[in-house]
Amino acid sequence: MKKFLSLLLTGAMSAMLLAGCGNTANDSSPASSSTPSAGAEERSITIAQSANFSMGFAPGVQSYEATYYMNNFYEGLVEYRDGEYLPCLATDWVSSDDGLTYTFTIREGVVWVDSQGRQVAELTADDWVAGLQHVADAGSSAIYNLTGILEGLDAYIYGETTDFSTVGVKALDDHPLQYTLVEECPYFMSMISDACFTPMSRSYYLSQGGVFGIAEYDSAMASSSYLYGTDQDHIAYCGPYLCTNVTDKNSINYVDDFALATWGPLSKDKQHRLQLFVDKCSIEIFLDGGKVAMTNLVFPNEPYNSLSFYSRNGSTKVNACKLYALGL
Repeated sequence: MKKFLSLLLTGAMSAMLLAGCGNTANDSSPASSSTPSAGAEERSITIAQSANFSMGFAPGVQSYEATYYMNNFYEGLVEYRDGEYLPCLATDWVSSDDGLTYTFTIREGVVWVDSQGRQVAELTADDWVAGLQHVADAGSSAIYNLTGILEGLDAYIYGETTDFSTVGVKALDDHPLQYTLVEECPYFMSMISDACFTPMSRSYYLSQGGVFGIAEYDSAMASSSYLYGTDQDHIAYCGPYLCTNVTDKNSINYVDDFALATWGPLSKDKQHRLQLFVDKCSIEIFLDGGKVAMTNLVFPNEPYNSLSFYSRNGSTKVNACKLYALGL
């Protein structure tokens, strides 16, 4: 099923239109290709949230807030759901008896595409090697999650060696991918969703002026020929969505540098179903089962104790209202 996800981003940011393909939310089996099928159904969802893409669109090196959206552009090795790890871009995995090596089998038939959905490369195990080196070369804070854990990584990022092949991530062939640890790490699988484990198409990265090596990366970033990650049209995608458009500062109202209100589009239907989730520091709104979803971070001086509805330029009737207490 082909889907379109449009994001209205609060903050000093932008609205993004994401076009996607893949399975429905209830399908636990990941799609084997990133390209849409012919005659696929089109759907639209609007999300409002803050993010800062001033650091670019490159996986693993963007701002923390943007990671939430970047996860729509890339798939991971596994997915954690209902207390267990499920296959995603890795079809299976095994750890050694001593807990020092983890070997993943990368799914065959998955492709990288550009922002227009055109195939640019096939996904291979080497894309995880390239992705990790890129995060290390860029000096992203994410890389320090693996220091002291992944073999040879400390020596590389601290300049003791410039040879990334000494780091404990290896493409054994097109599809076997292996990580080697310094010592047994019982929580290693829980780290798989970190930015360090985001794949990156090596060939596409190089075609956009990308280079490997810490010193080489610093020099390339100062060059006009380095285009990778500068916008949504200069990354390759292997996830459920493509970012097709970015519009700066869409429908935002600020007072004293803080969001006073956030707006989302509303259809002309006479009746709507509104769900509100109010937590200590966040408010989430889902309209008509998720056709519009909005999130804002809030920092009240004291806990909320009331909820008000009002209508502008018209009248509104609340047919029914149910309240539930949030709990763990």
